[in-house]
Amino acid sequence: MKRYLSRAVAIGLVVLATWSGAVEAQETGGEYDRRVRVGTVTDGPRMRGFNIVELLESEIHEVCGGSYTMEFPRDAVLHGDWIPQGITAAINELLARDDIDVVLAVGVASAAAACAIEDPQKLVVVPFSFAECNPACTKSPNLRVNTMGLNHLIARDLNAFREVVPYSRLVVLTEPSWIAGCDTERVAATIAPPGTEVRFVPMEPGDTQVVDDLPEGTDAVYLMRMQQIDDAGFREMVGGLTRAGIPSFSLIGEMEVEQGVLAGLNTVATTDAIIRGAAVDVLDLLDGRDTPPTPLGVYGTRLTLNLITADALRVGVSWEVLSNARLLHEEAVRTAESIDLDAALGRAVHANLDLLVQGRVVAAGYENIRKAHSNYGPQLSVAVNASAIDSDRAFAALGNYQRFASGSLELTQLIYSDEASANILIQNELQQARKADRETVRLDIMRVATEAYLGLLRAESLVRIRGDDVALNRANLDVARLRHSMGAAGSSEIYRWEAQLAAARAALLEAHAIRRLAERQLSRLLDRSVTLRWRPRVTTLEQGLEVLGGSAEAAMLDTPNGFSELVPVLLERGLAASPELTALDSAVAARRRAHTAARRVSYAPTVGFSGQIDQFVAKSEGGGVDLGPIGGLLPGVDDTFWTLGLRAELPLAAGGAIKANRIRTNEELQGLLLERRNVREKLSQRILSALDQAAASWPAITLRRESADAAAKSLDLVQDAYGRGAASILDLLDAQNAGLTAEFAAVTAVYDFLNDWAEVRRSVADLGRE
Repeated sequence: MKRYLSRAVAIGLVVLATWSGAVEAQETGGEYDRRVRVGTVTDGPRMRGFNIVELLESEIHEVCGGSYTMEFPRDAVLHGDWIPQGITAAINELLARDDIDVVLAVGVASAAAACAIEDPQKLVVVPFSFAECNPACTKSPNLRVNTMGLNHLIARDLNAFREVVPYSRLVVLTEPSWIAGCDTERVAATIAPPGTEVRFVPMEPGDTQVVDDLPEGTDAVYLMRMQQIDDAGFREMVGGLTRAGIPSFSLIGEMEVEQGVLAGLNTVATTDAIIRGAAVDVLDLLDGRDTPPTPLGVYGTRLTLNLITADALRVGVSWEVLSNARLLHEEAVRTAESIDLDAALGRAVHANLDLLVQGRVVAAGYENIRKAHSNYGPQLSVAVNASAIDSDRAFAALGNYQRFASGSLELTQLIYSDEASANILIQNELQQARKADRETVRLDIMRVATEAYLGLLRAESLVRIRGDDVALNRANLDVARLRHSMGAAGSSEIYRWEAQLAAARAALLEAHAIRRLAERQLSRLLDRSVTLRWRPRVTTLEQGLEVLGGSAEAAMLDTPNGFSELVPVLLERGLAASPELTALDSAVAARRRAHTAARRVSYAPTVGFSGQIDQFVAKSEGGGVDLGPIGGLLPGVDDTFWTLGLRAELPLAAGGAIKANRIRTNEELQGLLLERRNVREKLSQRILSALDQAAASWPAITLRRESADAAAKSLDLVQDAYGRGAASILDLLDAQNAGLTAEFAAVTAVYDFLNDWAEVRRSVADLGRE
């Protein structure tokens, strides 16, 4: 939409100012088909900035070329070397030349010199002149002067400047020629915003070290046009102001803001309007129309901010100002981290907390398998026991000690257990299910990360388009003001565009909020600070398909036959690779083995071996019965004894628990089988739905671009008609809204398809890489 901005005002200027002469030119036929030679006088040699003479010549060719053969002799482009006498002499020289028909007096000093001529004998056009500096312009029919108010021009800028910086003492820095003949003290008194002090300070031509020359306490500088300093010197001067902490504002506007000035209000469209107005004035004079000069007003204005300078000055800009400004170098100063789609998916996989949790679950599952296998490993235990009994029981207990300490070592070995064997298989299957669940989470994370990244790109596009809409509404407001100044529109039309502009600015702020939400969603998925700013790289269709996969398959969406071939292939592949079905298959296998174990529990015994050795390590010699002579006949018992055993165990009855366990495991198995069938049907539906959606959004990329181009052409035609008064404001609003909607749809069509294709890849479990 930016292509409409600079020409919107120009259309209104040339159409409204020349419509009255169109019929006259047609009626007189070839009367105007003659050569016109134009000479130009400027204040002095230009060292920087745009070449206004070339712009004027080009515009006059375009406006007057249909009726006249315009010529611009190279020897008729003069300047006065910045000296009033030299400027006056240059104008008189051109007026005295027989080969010059029209004289252009370009510049403030040139305007003053032209206005001093009482009755010029040739046509003289003054593109712009300040009323405060040239109050004595003659009313000769051969003189056409476009007058603007210096106080109005600067006051408008200073009010806009104060919205950015709350200054109190401002200096208007200017070259001497700009304010020659002006009562600057009176002008300063009328332009100072409430609570501020404004002073005009002329600078020496070529001086770049102006900081030390500023009055004490100066906290802001307004720069008028300076042509006696080159680009390097201008940047040095502005840089010195910035380093001194003094914010600056440019009369020229965005062209000088790009060179380091903090802010400016005028744009290329403003310059275009002035140039086109001068060209129309030339046509009016040539046609002999005694119409008022084309009113300049201030058209095509938009606040431009240099964010690098703002950052250096530590200027905090409000949201309201940001919604109304063109921001330069936003990417350079925004503390944002660059990222693309591939990096977003990779970071999501390696940093997302949900996936990290699932990774811990899988790691713990391996220990469950090890634990299940441990049942078949030897079990060795050691015990220490210290005991004491009362003396009478120790006396009555043959061979017992009253006090003793012993150690024991026990070894058991499970030979066979159907339950233990089943548990090993079950844990292996459950581990496969856990891994499949982790893969499900991985795919879901990548799917959500894709959606979040594309959502951020979509939000970026919305901010950009909303910003263009603000600029377009401002341009249309300028045209409405021009129409109103020429009696072609009422005040209600201006109010309507002002309301439309305010709504567009509000929508821009909402777009910024949507972008911030999208950034935070992406940050959460990547386990980064939610206050982090992202700088996403634009993803083309080819880049997106390379990251998501399946570019060859996506191309099959071009035709119905290709789509029909693709559906069964992806359906079969998706069901075979689905981690959801894999997890359920493992769960079914585990539950089936558990049910088998529950059925075999009554006839599959548990067999095991055990051995134990005990050793007295400390004892009391008291205790036991004194058998006298007989005691020697009994065998001695030492302090070490051991046992070995082989045990087979088979439960016969457990109060109904065996049957209940068998029925429970069977019901759980049947439930899992039903769940698998249900999930398979849902997955099939998901795959087919994703393919249907992708098949719709794939051709929409081209169709939405065609729609946007058609809407843009329609808006172009309606804008032209609106400038001619042949279309109403409602017609233009409808065309503008349609163009805005179509442009956003076209810009985001690729992101919409990539999002749909990511769903296809997710549904067939083939999205991204580990």
